[in-house]
Amino acid sequence: MKAKVFPQAILFILFISFSFLLQVWADIDVQNRERGVSVYLVPENVEKKVEKKTIQRFIIASSKNPGIEGSSQTAEALMANLLKSYRGNLKYGIWLVLTNPISYSEKDDQEKANLEALAHKHKIPLYVCRGMNLPNGWKQVA
Repeated sequence: MKAKVFPQAILFILFISFSFLLQVWADIDVQNRERGVSVYLVPENVEKKVEKKTIQRFIIASSKNPGIEGSSQTAEALMANLLKSYRGNLKYGIWLVLTNPISYSEKDDQEKANLEALAHKHKIPLYVCRGMNLPNGWKQVA
């Protein structure tokens, strides 16, 4: 006698398999982020409100130790810094954290676009996520 396989059972097995694959992919992203370089884009209006004249647009943060490891005012300066000091980590990507899009000026948006173009030019993966969507909202843009 031949056993019948119900469509619900097949769908359930596919769902479980797909869920497992998603978890594996999510774990890979977490590992890559820890090995890659975390960067934060500070909106121009924050720069203007802070009394220090030295606040920078791009901040490089450590994934292992709390604190700032470096900063740059432009995408070009950031990329030069990353290529010089973080070359071994760049194969795992640049992980750019953004705030609310309404906070950014046209100049900020242009610097982000410049960073995307530079990452593409140097064949460096660039992932972007809004802070409110961490840790699972990453999208690869370059």
